[in-house]
Amino acid sequence: MNGEERSAILAHLKDAVDHSKTLYETAKMNFEESLRLSQDLGPAHPDGSLARSTKQFWNVVALYQKALHKYNRFLIDGELPDDEPE
Repeated sequence: MNGEERSAILAHLKDAVDHSKTLYETAKMNFEESLRLSQDLGPAHPDGSLARSTKQFWNVVALYQKALHKYNRFLIDGELPDDEPE
């Protein structure tokens, strides 16, 4: 892989990290707001926003971790993880 290809791949992986970080930060704010709301309304309130935001938060955490893992593996090994197309 030449320097230009490496730079393009690195830029793509960095964009994925940045995008997933933005999603993570938004999901975290939504989760914290839902948690605050559930504390105000009480645990028996049936609105379900805490369950939804909790699920969304953990899905986004997994996405962010995967993006960071791919980025770091490429920096360390100079190769894409097996599940990342070139």
